[in-house]
Amino acid sequence: MDHSMHMGSATTTTSAAAAASSSAFSAEAAAACQMQMLWNWSTLNSCFLSSSWHIRSHSQFAGSCVGVFLLVVLIEGLRRGGREWDRWIVRRHVRQRGNEEGIEGKKGTETGTGMGTGMGMGTMVGMAKGTKVTPTLLQQAGRTAIYTALFGAGYFIMLLAMYYNGYIIFSILLGAFVGNAVFGWDTVG
Repeated sequence: MDHSMHMGSATTTTSAAAAASSSAFSAEAAAACQMQMLWNWSTLNSCFLSSSWHIRSHSQFAGSCVGVFLLVVLIEGLRRGGREWDRWIVRRHVRQRGNEEGIEGKKGTETGTGMGTGMGMGTMVGMAKGTKVTPTLLQQAGRTAIYTALFGAGYFIMLLAMYYNGYIIFSILLGAFVGNAVFGWDTVG
């Protein structure tokens, strides 16, 4: 029985396994996340926020840019929703106050929508001027939910911007532009 032959075979097998492991490690290292903290235009092997958001193809990166764009548009929509929610609270208060005081809703002299109350803006502003409206518990819960969603999404966008990726920052700015153009079209004052 020749033990030297058996020993040589084990060494060869171990060397082959080590070489395979080494090449797998180098391939994994080459495809590892690249997180740069300087201005960059990297697309492939970029990672955002966690290693699970690892960009391995150009289509994944394009999808990430579209997702960031849509998130910023959503933030602008939530801001508008918050303003509309506050207006709804004031309209409801004015309507209840008007009913309590026997004031009938009539069209205001200013142009604009009556906001579904039968009153024009002029009447509502005149009635609500100098009146402070304290939201109910449920109304404040709605306001708080909108604020929390805005705060969380804004923080998420800030973290993405800190990667200094030109494409992601451009997506953020373009989303802000489009979102404000769509949802910021509002009365002023």
